Amino acid sequence: MNFSKTIYFIVKFKRQGELMLNKFRFNNSLLKIMLLSVVSTILFSGCSTKLQTQRDIGTLNLKSEKLEQLKSTNHVIAIVSPTIAANSMVAQVQNQTVMSPVQMIMLQKMGKFNTKYDFNNAFRQSYSKRLDKALESSVSEIISAKGFKLKGPYSVFDDMTYQDKKKIYLAFVPKIDFTIENKVLNSKRNRLYRHTDGVIQIGGSLIISMIEPMTGQVFIKRRINLSDFNIQEPYVYENQISYGSGGLVGTAIDKGSAPEQLIDTTDVALTKAINKFYSKTIPKINSYLDKEEILSFEKDILKLKGLKRF
Repeated sequence: MNFSKTIYFIVKFKRQGELMLNKFRFNNSLLKIMLLSVVSTILFSGCSTKLQTQRDIGTLNLKSEKLEQLKSTNHVIAIVSPTIAANSMVAQVQNQTVMSPVQMIMLQKMGKFNTKYDFNNAFRQSYSKRLDKALESSVSEIISAKGFKLKGPYSVFDDMTYQDKKKIYLAFVPKIDFTIENKVLNSKRNRLYRHTDGVIQIGGSLIISMIEPMTGQVFIKRRINLSDFNIQEPYVYENQISYGSGGLVGTAIDKGSAPEQLIDTTDVALTKAINKFYSKTIPKINSYLDKEEILSFEKDILKLKGLKRF
């Protein structure tokens, strides 16, 4: 009886041992496959690490409220198109073209990385012309709603001919100095990228003038300080500053320490700031162009036009 039990336990332990051995062999094979997969990924991706960026895109909303239509007059107001001059010196100039790994490594070695985002450059390239057109359209609507006839728009004041100047009552001439100040609140360097938290502020000025075109006499001149609008927008900007140290081990460490995607909300901040600027500027221009004040200059304007200038 004891001998039978002994045989039974020997057979049972043998089977359990075989099962454990097979399980170990399976796990060992799986581990090898996983290691080969990681090594293959590193080998096929090369010895440099290129990070992807999730860049959130903002939306411009350049619409103004409908204005009350006042009684029409026979006076003609010429519109000179607003031209926005963005101050490129406020933020440092940055080359935002895509660089090759070799170019990036060379700049890294030379210590010539500029990680501060250039909002003024982004504004000039993507939004300046659209804002110009929107302001031009809104100014035309404001003057038309006050009952004046329109002439233009002219690209510049000097585009008006002598015959035009004789018929034009006054010319609306805007001058905009639009600046975007980039304030970095926090900046942290990682192995492959830099994380920056900041805020942009809109500054500069808007000067609107009403000018008698034949003589150049200024009848209205108003200045709007854009910093009084207190326009501020926060942003997050993560940009790659290195493609890694190279080598299989270095690349593996780089990939392990980097996020799946970098974050970039600069465009959202910029478009929100532009929308706020527009929504605050149009009502201000409308309040500065009083119809009764403009009509009160009629006697002096006719006297000026009667002067022999040529």
